[in-house]
Amino acid sequence: MTANSASTAQRPRYATLREAAEYCRSTPRTLERRIAEGKLTRFRNGFRVLVDLNEIDAMLRGRGSGTDFKTQGMKRGTSLSH
Repeated sequence: MTANSASTAQRPRYATLREAAEYCRSTPRTLERRIAEGKLTRFRNGFRVLVDLNEIDAMLRGRGSGTDFKTQGMKRGTSLSH
């Protein structure tokens, strides 16, 4: 891994709540609850509320404090009966 790719992985990827909800197949309200619980960081840009998609990725992978994040929407099309 090069130094450039390592720094790219750490660079914030900001998205609005609506964009982030679409990204993780959730709802803006669910993300608002995660912010209120302290499991997701809220960033303000004027009147817009932004979140870092890297934090959402970490929650979806079960890393960090958001291990109870609902991921059922990410499992569409796969069988859980295996």
